[in-house]
Amino acid sequence: MKDTTTHRPDVDDDVIGNIGYVPPHLLTEHVDVVVVGIRTIKFRMYGRTKLVFDLRIIAPQAHAGERLPMYVRVERDWKTLPIASKLFRIACVATGRVIRDTKVRKSWFLGQAFRGQVRQVGKPPATYSVVETLFERLTGPKDL
Repeated sequence: MKDTTTHRPDVDDDVIGNIGYVPPHLLTEHVDVVVVGIRTIKFRMYGRTKLVFDLRIIAPQAHAGERLPMYVRVERDWKTLPIASKLFRIACVATGRVIRDTKVRKSWFLGQAFRGQVRQVGKPPATYSVVETLFERLTGPKDL
């Protein structure tokens, strides 16, 4: 079988796309992570805006230092967070309690360590992992 992954001078070699960072495919259910960034991304194709939590893995050790995203839905017309929303649930994890009548702050997450549930995305050979949710706070103040 001929190797088609090497450069072939007889074929047009124009660039047809750029591939950026791709999260690793982890074969584990849980990871310990530190939140290193939170940004807002608009997914025009779906008409949705999401928060993207940029997470750095601290355990398992075999993947320490690698990055995983966690996508959190937000809606402009939410006057208060629905209690079924992921943002409400992870805010409760970050504060260590059920929160009421307050605004969720980035400082509750940035630089803090959490345990997260891993989910697989895509089909082989293009499978990668994301953090589905945070379910345990590992560092941070006792109660915010």
